[in-house]
Amino acid sequence: PDNNRIGPVLGSGMFLDPEILKNLDQVPEFVFINCCYSGEVGSAMAWKDRPRLAANIGVTLIEMGVHAIVVAGWEVADQAARVFAEELYHLMLAGNYFGEAVRKARRKCYQEFPHNNTWGAYQCYGNQWYKLIRESAQADSDSTYIANEEVEVDLYNLKSRALDQRRDSKPYLLEDLNKIMDKAYRSNMINGAILELEADIYSLLDEVESAMDRYQILFDSPASQYSVRAIQGYCNNLLKSTYFIKDLDDEKIESILWQIESKSAVVDSVTRNLILGGAYKAFAAASEEHRILYLQKMFTCYSDLYGLSATDLRLNTLSLCNSVLAHHLLGSKSSGTLAGEKIDQIQLVDRIRKRVEAEGGSLSNRDRKYLDLQIDLLELLTIDRDTYDMELITRDFLQKYQEIWTLGGTLQDLRDEINDLGFITNVSTRKIKKEIKELVAEILRYLNEQ
Repeated sequence: PDNNRIGPVLGSGMFLDPEILKNLDQVPEFVFINCCYSGEVGSAMAWKDRPRLAANIGVTLIEMGVHAIVVAGWEVADQAARVFAEELYHLMLAGNYFGEAVRKARRKCYQEFPHNNTWGAYQCYGNQWYKLIRESAQADSDSTYIANEEVEVDLYNLKSRALDQRRDSKPYLLEDLNKIMDKAYRSNMINGAILELEADIYSLLDEVESAMDRYQILFDSPASQYSVRAIQGYCNNLLKSTYFIKDLDDEKIESILWQIESKSAVVDSVTRNLILGGAYKAFAAASEEHRILYLQKMFTCYSDLYGLSATDLRLNTLSLCNSVLAHHLLGSKSSGTLAGEKIDQIQLVDRIRKRVEAEGGSLSNRDRKYLDLQIDLLELLTIDRDTYDMELITRDFLQKYQEIWTLGGTLQDLRDEINDLGFITNVSTRKIKKEIKELVAEILRYLNEQ
């Protein structure tokens, strides 16, 4: 094949290889690739690389978050492949665990076609406890779990559904979460991983108080183990809770900051700067008296994060955007340097835009569009223009936000974006022009309707 690319043929010159898979905007739970591998089946390279390609595809899909994958490692016989596929789908749709369904499908394929090796061609990756079909509430009402892994699988599956809000509505997801956790407690199957998953799902669904409560239970549980992400999740939800506090004065801000700074003290530098940068940014808008101090701390955290995240295009871009924004708002009170360089806002915006254009192919379509939008917004906020066609600019930004949210996003993503844009409308400074604040207010009206 051209350019030594080998994979399931999608069309003229297009192959389903790991690079194509990395650009999927929505991650499926279950993937079954059941076909020949190359447009030139007789190619020695195609025959040699088939098992390695299948492994690469499987690993890529696992890294993306797919729970269960079946992919043929070599050429399969049509009739035998059909038997395997039909039996696998029948078993998965009947509610069997992935590992058991694969074992039974292989056995049936071998029994009916013992003289070819199709039954062994299928390479399987993922969680053996994954289920495609959830049990009905009636059948599940009196049953119990027999292993912690079963609870974790159910929660992982629910978390995948929470990542795609177009599939299930929030009330149904919360109902399913309650059923899983009731069954887990009834079965005495509770550990740190389960509590953290529960908290993560509440967080994805923008249930701030419930998420904070579950994270706190996790932290307080004796001998409970949890990840750095749990600390980050708790701090992010604690910060979000401040948006619901009436009369948020400096005393309350200092109390919340102390909690966030204490919790984040034990995490790595990247995560700590990410947590604290967001906190100082939020409180720069909330506190008139300490606005300059919080903007300076915001700048320090995001500029440090910019230096630490060079290999992560998304994080590096967003940290630079926040660094430049803080520098712009501080004016003469800014340190004026970023990663040892004197800050030139026009030059930095141009540099990061070119980097995203050059390297954006490694991102999902949604992430690429989102970064482009953030750069556009940064340019609008920080680079002076003589005139603005605000009607045209507003239409353009609204269209871009509509495209992004059509491609996906959770309730948590939506709330985070609303809070982030709220900073622009709420921060007290003449550095942001009235018409720009009106544009952001229009975007916020759209997002709040989603």
